[in-house]
Amino acid sequence: MSVNLDEHRDAFNEVGWFIPPYISIGFLSYVKALLNSNAVAKQDALETCLSFAYSPEHLAAMACERYPQTPYINDYKDIIAEAIEAHFFGLGHVAFTGLVPVIEGGRQETHP
Repeated sequence: MSVNLDEHRDAFNEVGWFIPPYISIGFLSYVKALLNSNAVAKQDALETCLSFAYSPEHLAAMACERYPQTPYINDYKDIIAEAIEAHFFGLGHVAFTGLVPVIEGGRQETHP
């Protein structure tokens, strides 16, 4: 079965999102179908689906298993893990601001 990622991109872009990384194509296709249906509010459907995709269990697995083995992300694995923890402790602002260096690509340098 051939998958057209352009169609997925267009469906996600229509609600101001991008194709989320590290999510199975089957799940992405399910979300795309929801977004393309007129039966549900698109933003609500996206938020509901992504809450399952980024559950505490999934994010813990990513922080413990995938991020340490992924080039570039490995450099930020501790910051990401702490931001995930802060998020689930209800510290949304701390989680977000903790990720700013990761998003900007800045690397924390240690000085002797």
